[in-house]
Amino acid sequence: MVQYLTLFKPKMTLQLGTRNIIPCSFHTKRLLNPLKVELEWGKIPVGKDKYVPLIRLKENQVTTPSPDLLDLYDLFMSEISRGNCSLVIRHTTTQDSGTYDHYSNHYDTSNDSNIYKWR
Repeated sequence: MVQYLTLFKPKMTLQLGTRNIIPCSFHTKRLLNPLKVELEWGKIPVGKDKYVPLIRLKENQVTTPSPDLLDLYDLFMSEISRGNCSLVIRHTTTQDSGTYDHYSNHYDTSNDSNIYKWR
């Protein structure tokens, strides 16, 4: 069961043209079953008010709203069961400016779930 979620910095400045990571982690008493972890990263672009989903993990499968986003964003898939829910921005551009949202959900064996959403 997830005990808490940590987003390390409320405000970040990313370096253009480089790989950047928005750090995020959660703590568990045991490794999670990747098939029972669901998470999504999205953002509200600067000057806009509409949420834009970027990358989603469900049942150990990564999806994006459009195929080109798979080239832009990534997750640390092998580390999610250990609590690493960080977002990787592969090649940062000015289009990456905005407010990022993280949503995660873990379904444990009793069908209860922990839902976290941070902005």
